[in-house]
Amino acid sequence: MQNTVFNLNLLQFHFIPILKKNNLFLDRDGIINKAIIRNKEISSPRSYEEFILYEDLKILNDSLIENNFNKIVISNQPDIERGTIDLELIKKINQLIYKEINVNSIYICPHTNDKMCKCRKPNTGLIEEYFKKYQRLGKNFFIGDTIKDLKCSKTLSIPFILRKTQYNKNLVNCSDFAIDSLNDLKNIFYNNL
Repeated sequence: MQNTVFNLNLLQFHFIPILKKNNLFLDRDGIINKAIIRNKEISSPRSYEEFILYEDLKILNDSLIENNFNKIVISNQPDIERGTIDLELIKKINQLIYKEINVNSIYICPHTNDKMCKCRKPNTGLIEEYFKKYQRLGKNFFIGDTIKDLKCSKTLSIPFILRKTQYNKNLVNCSDFAIDSLNDLKNIFYNNL
């Protein structure tokens, strides 16, 4: 069951208690679901029908990952502020994610760039909000697909795992790890836990 917390800065949705010392931070669009390209720019789904989960997502329920990591989704969703999507769509999408993977929490920045908030990646406010409540213990990893994800991860000294796509080949050499599929995560974690 989804427990929602609202404040002026960000949205938090909590599903499963945080019980493990390690954290796996996941960008949403481009990692959990396929990113949408609008006017040659990476965008988020604006309808339930546009939200298409990646087939390799189930690996996040593998015992190696499940037994060692809290799974925290960290996502910019500026279409909320633009009025292009609403909170009901976000909740429906969150439920679909939760149905597929045992995600602990989802943190969302609803702001556009011009708000200059602290929570919009590459700023670190979403993860800092998480660490306010849950001490930074154990190992942390961040899986993302954009320069904003990479910069956020690097600012917090969290190892960055790039999910390679056609639009981010320039980030491979800047990343700590680069994967073609989420199935490649097991190799990374076997060697780094």
